[in-house]
Amino acid sequence: MDRSEKIKKAKEYIEQLANGINPLDGMEIPENEVVNNVKISRCLFFVSGLLEESINCEKTKNYGEKEQKINPSQKRRFYISQEELCASFDFSEREISGSEIVNRINSLIDTDIMQKLKLKTINNWLLNMGLLEEEETERGKRKKPTEAGKELGIVQKQSFYSGYLFTAYGRDAQHFIVDNIEAIISADNAG
Repeated sequence: MDRSEKIKKAKEYIEQLANGINPLDGMEIPENEVVNNVKISRCLFFVSGLLEESINCEKTKNYGEKEQKINPSQKRRFYISQEELCASFDFSEREISGSEIVNRINSLIDTDIMQKLKLKTINNWLLNMGLLEEEETERGKRKKPTEAGKELGIVQKQSFYSGYLFTAYGRDAQHFIVDNIEAIISADNAG
């Protein structure tokens, strides 16, 4: 692993810690842990920003020339084959959030030239498959698992940190998403 890759990995870990997620297993860190203190979390986000600047500096070191960033609209659409994803995805034995699944998938692509996968893409597909449904709350619409989704291993959990309910995915549900990534991408591209 070269210096640039190490910095990217460190940034990923720090962002996960700042969001109250253990980067080693994808589980939420208990609310009473020091990393969930608002001041510590803000500090971690700040350090993540510094690492992002470092990554950008590494890219622009080529003889002092500024890197020409690719306009997001010029990036290729997200794509990863099901075989590549199955071989590389870091499945968790514990339930992890949809955001964590998306982060793990996006860590396997070159986001400098390819658009990132969005959680909305997976959620829309799961809604169409009847595994998630939307419910109205005072904060707006929230996704939750249907009975079929629960049978697959999709659950609703409460954040220790904020008390907010979120959808989490057990190992079987993670496999289901990974095994159907090409259908998810295809449905998004058709939409």
